[in-house]
Amino acid sequence: MNKNLIYSFGNILVTTLYPLMVFPYISRVFDVENIGSYNYYNILFSYISLITLFGIGLYASRELGKFADNIPRRNELASELISIIFFNLIVTIFLILLPLYYSLPDKDIPIALLFSLMIVANAISVEWYFVAVENQRFIFFRNLIFKVISLALIFLLIKDNSDLLLYVALVIGGLLLNGIINFIKLYLEIRDSFKFRLNFKHYSGLLIIFLVEITFRYFGMGDITVIEKYITREELGYLTFSLSIFNIISSFLKIIATTLLPRASYLLQNNHIDDFYSLVRKSMSLIFFLGFPAILFLFFGSKFLIIAFGGIKYIPAIPILKLFCPLIILSALINTLIFQVIYPMGKGMKIVIIYIAVIIINILMNIALVNVLNSSALIITSIFSNILLIFLLFVIIRKKISLNNLFSSEILKYLIGFIISFMFVLLLKLYLNESLDILSLFLGISLYLLILFLLKEKLVYSFILNKTSNK
Repeated sequence: MNKNLIYSFGNILVTTLYPLMVFPYISRVFDVENIGSYNYYNILFSYISLITLFGIGLYASRELGKFADNIPRRNELASELISIIFFNLIVTIFLILLPLYYSLPDKDIPIALLFSLMIVANAISVEWYFVAVENQRFIFFRNLIFKVISLALIFLLIKDNSDLLLYVALVIGGLLLNGIINFIKLYLEIRDSFKFRLNFKHYSGLLIIFLVEITFRYFGMGDITVIEKYITREELGYLTFSLSIFNIISSFLKIIATTLLPRASYLLQNNHIDDFYSLVRKSMSLIFFLGFPAILFLFFGSKFLIIAFGGIKYIPAIPILKLFCPLIILSALINTLIFQVIYPMGKGMKIVIIYIAVIIINILMNIALVNVLNSSALIITSIFSNILLIFLLFVIIRKKISLNNLFSSEILKYLIGFIISFMFVLLLKLYLNESLDILSLFLGISLYLLILFLLKEKLVYSFILNKTSNK
C-alpha cells in the first residue's frame, strides 16, 4: 500500500508539474477569451465523460478490490465492466454528443469535435483496473513519458493565439495514446479470460456510484456550466484560470482517498474494523497536515502564482484565487469522507440524496448572487455548500462512527500551528516590501513546522529526531 501511495503522489506530482510548465506558456500565448473557451469545453466534455463511464472507475476500485485473492473472478469482472463502457460510449455519441453539436455556435464546433475525443480516451484508459490491482507504478511511468513528449511538442508547435485548436489536438491526442496503451496493457493481462460480456446486473450497483460521482463532481465542473451563461467569456477566463491553479494545489490532498479506496473496501469486507479506523485517521491527519500550509501558500502567494502562471494580464484573478483557500481542506475532507468512509460502507444513495439537495440550493444561490458578485458568486456559494455537505455527511455516519475514530488529537496541533503562522505572515507583510512576499511565505511555513515540532506532532517530531540521531 505504501509503495502505491508513493507512486500515486508521484503521478500527481508529474500531473502537477506539467501544468506548472505549460500554463505559464499558453497563458501568455493565448488571450483571456481563448483560455476561457479552452477551460469551458474541457470542463464540459470532462463532465460528459463521467456520464459515459457511469461510475465504473470507483465501482471497479471497490468491487475488484474485493477479489484481490481471486484472480479469475477479478479478470471476468474487468471484462464485464469494459463491455459496459463500450456500450455506454455508443449511447453517449447518439444521445448526447450529436444533439450537443447542433446546439453549439458554428465557431465552437471545431474545438468541441476535438474535445469529444476526450470521451473516447477516457473510456479506453481503464486506469481503474490498475488502481484496483494496486499497480500505480505502471500509471506513473506511462504518465511521465507521455507528459514529457507532450510538453516538448507544445513548446515546439504552439506559437500564437491562432494555435488554440492545435493545442487542443496535442492535449487530446496525448490522452488518446495513453488510453490505447492502457487498454493494450489490460488486455495482455486478462486476455485468457477476456470476452465481451454485457452484464446489465452491474447497472444497479453502478447507478448509485454514478449518481455519487456526477453529483460530487458538480462543484468545479457542473457549476461552471451553469454560471457560464451569466458572465462574460473574459470573466469565465479569470475564473477558470484561478480554478486551474486551485485544482493543482488541492489535487495532492484529494488523491489520498481514491488511492486508498480499494484498501478501505477490503478492510471493511473482511471485517478489519480497527485497521479501517486507523487508515481513516491517518488520511484525515495527512489532509490537515498538508492542507494548512497549502492555504498559506495559496493566500499569501496568490499574486506570485497568478503572475507566474499567466502574467500581469491575469492580475484581476488574484482576489478570485484567494477565495478558493477554504475549499482546499473542505473539498479534501468531503472527498475522504465519501470515498474512504461512507461509500465503502454501502451508503451511496444517502450521499446522492444529500448532494442533490445541496446542489439545488447552490444553483439557486448562484443565480441570485451572480449579478451582484459576478464570478465570485460561484466560489462563495461553493464554500457554503461544502460546509453544509460536511455537516450532513457527519449526520449520516454519526451512529456508526464516532469522531474519535475519524480524527486524531494531532489535528488540533495543526490548527494551532496554522493560526500562529498565518498571523505571523500577515504581520510580516505590513512591514516588509511586497517584493519579499515569497520570503514571508517561506518563513511562515517554516514557523508552522517549528510549532509542530515544539508541540511534538508525530510526523514532524519523529522525522527531525530521526535525522538528528542519524548524524
